[in-house]
Amino acid sequence: MGAGCACALAVERQLAYGALALSLAVLEGLAVNMLVFGLIFGAGTGLVFGLLAAFEAPLDVASAADPMSLLAANRATVRRQLVALVPLLVLSVAFGGGLIVALLDGPLGVLNWDARDGLYVGAVVGLGGGTAYALSFTAWGRWVVRARLWLPLTGKLPWDTAAFLDDAHRRGVLRQAGAVYQ
Repeated sequence: MGAGCACALAVERQLAYGALALSLAVLEGLAVNMLVFGLIFGAGTGLVFGLLAAFEAPLDVASAADPMSLLAANRATVRRQLVALVPLLVLSVAFGGGLIVALLDGPLGVLNWDARDGLYVGAVVGLGGGTAYALSFTAWGRWVVRARLWLPLTGKLPWDTAAFLDDAHRRGVLRQAGAVYQ
């Protein structure tokens, strides 16, 4: 994400000032932006996701009555995490970016990072990173992406997957061990 933002921003700024697409100024701006954005995104997201991992407690699978209640509990946890995660990502990228740019301003040339740019980039990282986390790293997100969207779209499961699994359990095709179908 950092490399993509850096490439787009560097090329856009250099072309706006009249540079040729493959000139040395564009390549230099591209390299500097990739380094700076990589440090900003890496430091900001690393700090926030590290804190998130430190405060995360494992879900007690044995206490869940059925698989759907386990997913509902995970969905509630994901919502609470996103309420904290998105603003923290926005602020860490916006203000951490200002700190990193201030530290690298001399050695890498003149760098610009005002509060408006920082909040804009932070909002993109916060919303994008929060959504990516929720859909990729949580049980509920993987359930939504795979079982509720991908498998029904490819015709491998019916659209109402929960009802299908419950029906299979009632018919004796699947057995239930706590919160897991087997």
